[in-house]
Amino acid sequence: MSSYLTVSPLLRYLAASGSTYRSGLLSVALSTGSPAWELPSTLPCGARTFLDTGLPAPRPPGQLQTIIIAPPVSRLGSRDESVQTVTRRNRILVAAVAAGLLLVTGLFVLVTSRSDGPPSAVGDFPVTMVDDAGTTVTVTAAPQRIVSLAPHITETLFALGAGERIVGVAAGETHPPAASTLPRVVADDGLTPDPNAIVQARPDLVLTATTGDWIEPLRTAGFPVITLTASDVGDALKDMRSIGRLTGEGQAASELVSETRQGIRAVRSASTPNQVAPKVFVEVFSEPLMGAASESFVGSLVMAAGGKAVPESGDPYPGVGLDQLNELDPDIYLAAASSAVTIERITARPGFSGLRAVREQRVHLISDELLFRPGPRMVEGLEAIASIIRETEPA
Repeated sequence: MSSYLTVSPLLRYLAASGSTYRSGLLSVALSTGSPAWELPSTLPCGARTFLDTGLPAPRPPGQLQTIIIAPPVSRLGSRDESVQTVTRRNRILVAAVAAGLLLVTGLFVLVTSRSDGPPSAVGDFPVTMVDDAGTTVTVTAAPQRIVSLAPHITETLFALGAGERIVGVAAGETHPPAASTLPRVVADDGLTPDPNAIVQARPDLVLTATTGDWIEPLRTAGFPVITLTASDVGDALKDMRSIGRLTGEGQAASELVSETRQGIRAVRSASTPNQVAPKVFVEVFSEPLMGAASESFVGSLVMAAGGKAVPESGDPYPGVGLDQLNELDPDIYLAAASSAVTIERITARPGFSGLRAVREQRVHLISDELLFRPGPRMVEGLEAIASIIRETEPA
């Protein structure tokens, strides 16, 4: 089995000084020195690398720098033996051409490959993982009946080609359109998962983004329940890969992650370099007022779009008083459409007239689906935020 090198600029770095990996057509030597995210996304020669996100990251020592590619000696040796009847002079030429062909072939695979990691085929089961709630869960075989209890997980399943295996969902499913017709397995409040309804759906995998008392009865009954909670953009990409692995759609997940990462980079490249990041307050709830801190998924979108999410808080979505909001005095005020309904309602609130964002007409609404769903469409949310930030000239 080929070896795979994982590089995550947001979470971890891989330092491989002078290590050489040999497999297939190429040998790859890695040395240290420059940012990990400057590496190609894949190394299809036994040393394969992927990046979690296009976000910038600190530059600790021991980062990957260069890739030195050369054909394995064993391959060249066999090729030389096949031309023994050629004159010594031509033999050298043929060997050189063979080496060049091997190198070009390897480079072609390197450039065209889009895999971000080892693909998970149906035969890769059982799969055991520790979910975001700290529980170790094993999925014994490729699931054919899946319950999805978060809209972004449902979107991811459809994007991976596993939408037809979904037998139950939570409320709020809107994308793709087929998701809105799936059976709901929630209680009368429309929010809390209903264990009885889930049992009746006979799932062999339950995916959720939350925790609660409803989970333990399902696990006791033998249903694998896995919690995936994305705290930032990097986590969201990691969850896509996890969903692919759990459903036997590892290759599709790798391609989805690659496309999403490219979208993130495209948005970032359109931003003006070295500009002062404007302070952005994102209202997620109006009464009481709650914002998206820099430590939240929404906050990570703001930062990826070129802004500075405020407030900074250990709580991802803290309550914010009027005095604190005026002290923060954001350059841009974003609000989830479900929270504010209209811009006029925001600007008319008592105590809001003194905010810079209100005075300079930088109050905007943004779709809840694009703001809160860490799934395949998060690049659309990122672009929506980035387009607003690009129009802003910070004071």
